[in-house]
Amino acid sequence: SNTPIVDSLLLKDASSKLKLAKQLECLTAKQRAACLFQAILAPTTLEEFYNEYWEKKPLLVRATTSNRSRYSGLLSLESIKTMTKKHSLYYGRDLNVTKYKKGPDGVKRRVTLDKLPANDKASAKSGDNTEDEATLVETSELWSNYEAGCTIRLLCPHKYNDAVQSLLSTLETELQCMIGANAYLTPPRSSQGFAPHYDDIEAFCLQLQGSKRWKVYEPTFKLPRTSSEDFTPEDLEGMEPVMDITLEEGD
Repeated sequence: SNTPIVDSLLLKDASSKLKLAKQLECLTAKQRAACLFQAILAPTTLEEFYNEYWEKKPLLVRATTSNRSRYSGLLSLESIKTMTKKHSLYYGRDLNVTKYKKGPDGVKRRVTLDKLPANDKASAKSGDNTEDEATLVETSELWSNYEAGCTIRLLCPHKYNDAVQSLLSTLETELQCMIGANAYLTPPRSSQGFAPHYDDIEAFCLQLQGSKRWKVYEPTFKLPRTSSEDFTPEDLEGMEPVMDITLEEGD
């Protein structure tokens, strides 16, 4: 059921929770999806979003004092730690470990620390894709890399988290398309896991815990059908961000 996460997000914004809870029981799936998306975007209305922002320009939505913890039912540092201990996760399939740092030539680039299987070349040649052809993540090594400043990217958190899956399922009803999710866990101390780039998707960034600084630039390519290669700092010279912001919990 997608009811718990929808109700949770909506009721945290409600001044009269009992009254709204009764109203929610009467909504259709399509109406509930619209209400959920509206709760995420508020105070921007759905009409404003689709007319002024969708595929046009970025939108920043700040949390308020009353709904700062509205995403607390999704993922957290502790729930991700539990996930990595409870399930057998594989590099490249379930997660990546990355860091953005200077190379021997002095240029900053994204470095991926994923362990490749011994039979990687044979697997790629055959085109097969089985559990045996991916390297199992060792929990202690994973969190050691995190403590050393690396970013952990969960490629399919909804595979192991019902709340995330319910959120995506409900939003698919509103947006009428398939929706996926990645989760990025970056340690403090000014760490960065990925190089500047653009994607071939519409991205909604929910700050679940902590804070993260983002620089958003005017697109170099309008509505791309493929994602870009990583940009170097030199590629961005002379470009000013249209947004230079720090997302806090609930934004």
